[in-house]
Amino acid sequence: MGWKVHVAYVLNRAKALSYALLRFFFSDGAFHIPSVLKVFKAKVIATIAYAVPLWGSFANLTHLEVIQNQLLRRLLKLPRCVSNTAIRLELNVTSLETTLWKCILCYWLALWHKLPNLHLIQCLWRDDFPSPWAKIIHGKLVSLGLSPSELLKLDLISAKRIITHKLEEMDLQFNIATGGGTCSPINLGLTPPTKLPSYLTTLSVVTHRYAFIMARFNAFPSNVLGNRLSNGQISLLCDCKSGSIESLYHIIFCCPLHSASRSKFLAPYLSRIADSPQEAQIIYLLNDEDTSRSLAVARYLINVLFQKRRNGSLYVSDSLAKLKNHQ
Repeated sequence: MGWKVHVAYVLNRAKALSYALLRFFFSDGAFHIPSVLKVFKAKVIATIAYAVPLWGSFANLTHLEVIQNQLLRRLLKLPRCVSNTAIRLELNVTSLETTLWKCILCYWLALWHKLPNLHLIQCLWRDDFPSPWAKIIHGKLVSLGLSPSELLKLDLISAKRIITHKLEEMDLQFNIATGGGTCSPINLGLTPPTKLPSYLTTLSVVTHRYAFIMARFNAFPSNVLGNRLSNGQISLLCDCKSGSIESLYHIIFCCPLHSASRSKFLAPYLSRIADSPQEAQIIYLLNDEDTSRSLAVARYLINVLFQKRRNGSLYVSDSLAKLKNHQ
């Protein structure tokens, strides 16, 4: 069986597993995102990574990225205006390409360290014939700023640690550089988390969790978002008739339509940041540093959604329609 056939099989198998995992997530999985991420890593990525040290170095691994991207987007129910890199940043997940290159390079190291000198593969290091596989490996390491010969002088654990750190560092730099669009936490001034965000577990009510997610990504249902997704067909102005643009900041801090809910859920927190700039106020409410504060913000946002639904203005995205079906 050729590698092209194998790659096609792996791709189809991984897609089938991802769909099955999503079906479980939306039913018996109780919408628990951390559990799905663990199963995805243990099952789907393991399936893709089978024999990847042999075929992965010759393949374009970016084509496989769609499997992980689709799963993460469906887990968070985010609209198309949110980039894949912004989602990976929020979940502290490396790209699938980076994960597979870890497997490839660590396998290359293991061949050198673990196999005895009498093993035929050791001839690869002594043969004058330039192995295409070894050439690609060396080129990848050089592109990372690493020396193949220096890595082989180190013990296996130290060399693996250096390679893993370098791959993750470059992946993070790429995600930060490309994941800061309008609909992203970075655009609101939020720092990318260094671990899985706590609100994914502390906000136990599904609707609370998704309302908070949409706010952090600046994708909360608003006329600003609706205007962007409808190519200008929806007015930017808020229904409160104040003449203000209905942005996320206006919804949380200013809109008179939600003053009762604001007083009920956010009053203790708003009083502490009354004199702060707008950017600092948004960061304070959405940075997920305090469980009770995140819960209060989520409850407020849910009340806003309920009022928008009653007013007939809850129409801006497919993701939101799915959220309504699970309330």
